[in-house]
Amino acid sequence: MTNSRTEDKMEFLSKNPEKLSLERDTYDVVTLENKRNVGISRNIKLHRESVRLGKYLDTGENIVVKIRDLVSHRQEVDILKKLNKLKDIYKYDVNTTYVFEKLEFEGRYDNLETYINTREGSNNPLTVIEKLHLSISIISSIKSLHDLGISHNDLKLDNMIFNFNSFEIELVDFQHGKINSEFSVDLFYINEILSNFFNFEPFIKTNFNISTTSDYNNLISNLNNEIEFQSELNQFDNLEPISILKNKIKLLFSIKNLTLSAFKTDDFEKLFSVLNKLDPNYSKETGIWLEKLKKINELNKEWLELLMKGMSTDEITINRKQINKEIIELISNKLSIEMNALHQGLSLAKQKKLTLF
Repeated sequence: MTNSRTEDKMEFLSKNPEKLSLERDTYDVVTLENKRNVGISRNIKLHRESVRLGKYLDTGENIVVKIRDLVSHRQEVDILKKLNKLKDIYKYDVNTTYVFEKLEFEGRYDNLETYINTREGSNNPLTVIEKLHLSISIISSIKSLHDLGISHNDLKLDNMIFNFNSFEIELVDFQHGKINSEFSVDLFYINEILSNFFNFEPFIKTNFNISTTSDYNNLISNLNNEIEFQSELNQFDNLEPISILKNKIKLLFSIKNLTLSAFKTDDFEKLFSVLNKLDPNYSKETGIWLEKLKKINELNKEWLELLMKGMSTDEITINRKQINKEIIELISNKLSIEMNALHQGLSLAKQKKLTLF
């Protein structure tokens, strides 16, 4: 008598798989003991080979398929039950079990990291507004989880499934999740994700960092406000006063990033080149930045000379850090002033009073 489980495992390991083409994907087929067939995606994977996306072939229902040792992953199964996301458990042997996690989505979906990387590498990268909408979806899904007293503890784009139709996010893979625990790890990951989204966007004024779960509603409100602001920015982009302010902000933002880079590498040549080319009438602060940066360059030379002589460099190091801080504060303050002016300009544009601007 043929061992059907052995045949199933051979199919799953793709030694002799049956192929099924659904939409853009190719699936390996596993036949369960209850005779239902599960298609396990070859193309859409999460960050481990043991976690795949798939679907029940008879109904087309989307699922996440995992190979788990239930002894060490019992907490994950408990979480899936609490979330009403546990669809099936198919035990293969003592150490190996297929766990099928329910996905709410219908239609097209993908791993969020894959989706973002594909967009960013194309001629159609994510817009700021799309990033803001994605952020709201991410925060909303995490808030719902925390409201149930569950922490994920492994939040990353790899563990988020993106619905192409609704722009919604669904969290998956609760291997490190816990029930009735604190949420500091999740909050750290949220801040990392938002930072990666918006650190290099010059027209984002809001600081999206959060420290407690009570910040979620304010964060979502701030993200919605930013969407409104970005929409207005696009609407009035061709107005000369708005365009002038945007160019100033882009320049300041570029200088700030160059300055931070120079501090890290102790290489100020590129930054000096940019500052020396600026219109001297553009900003009174430009001269101050240049003088402070030249002072840092001089301190760097002293620092190296003292190092060669084996002397203490503590005082010079302290001075360098203080000047670094002063320069970044100057640029940040100027950026804040110009961003406020941009907000006021957009407000006037909406009121059709731009001539007063």
